[in-house]
Amino acid sequence: MRLRDRGSPRRRADAVRPHGLRVSASNGAVFVATDPASGSRPPSTLTPAELVRAAWHAFPGFLTVFLVVTAFPDERHRTWRAFPVANALAFPLAACWAVELWRLRRAQKKKNGASSGATNDARLARLADAFFANALRESERDRVHGTAWYLLGVWIALVLYPCDVAALSICALAFCDPAASVAGRAFRGARNNKRFANGKSAVGTFACFLVGLGVTFAMFRANNGVFNIERDIEHEAALECRVLTFSAFVGGVVAGVEVFAADAVHVNDNALIPVVVGAAAWPARGALLGWA
Repeated sequence: MRLRDRGSPRRRADAVRPHGLRVSASNGAVFVATDPASGSRPPSTLTPAELVRAAWHAFPGFLTVFLVVTAFPDERHRTWRAFPVANALAFPLAACWAVELWRLRRAQKKKNGASSGATNDARLARLADAFFANALRESERDRVHGTAWYLLGVWIALVLYPCDVAALSICALAFCDPAASVAGRAFRGARNNKRFANGKSAVGTFACFLVGLGVTFAMFRANNGVFNIERDIEHEAALECRVLTFSAFVGGVVAGVEVFAADAVHVNDNALIPVVVGAAAWPARGALLGWA
């Protein structure tokens, strides 16, 4: 005897619709895992928390430009070193690394089952746990967090490079790195957003390059840039071309470091980007825009 389908038209249509496994991410987002062959793409993983991190990451870039324009406007930026800023940053850098080493040593003792010691130490440890539980990503629980590396990279750039190159290196870290992260997460489901073996995305890399180019051009363009270049009317087009070439070069360097170099040398990109960008931009700036 033939069985009759007693379902409603809506229920019958729902029965033939493909269903996937519902998966919950650590940040609370829920998405449906589908068959890759169906052409479906995972959704965006950009969350409000990631936007806050990106804004916090970009803040030192704005602060750097503000200090250059307001605190040190009369210095010869191509030759002067920002040692006063590096000296002011030395204590926060040392304090950050001291706290970080204490946290990691305590986490290792806790993992090994050792007690936290005196009552005051235990109380301080509980406060630290409450703070770091919200401040750190899951991947940073057992290693040095990004802020410590950020401060170290900025301090090295300030010590090693002239003011204009150091400021450019810091701004490359401040703006390009979060641009790559935000774009890669926001367009995670884009069809042409291919991913590299290390998890970086093509869209994020391209965004990193564009922001690096734009930031460099804004800082070094003739007359209206942060580091003004005196414009020669007779050679204005050639000067703009050199600035644009320099900007594209810096954008390519920071994008390359973001995608490949950090994983190749196993150094946090927050420390690697300002050092490598500065080392590449200094001779390039001298060759294209002058040394003094």
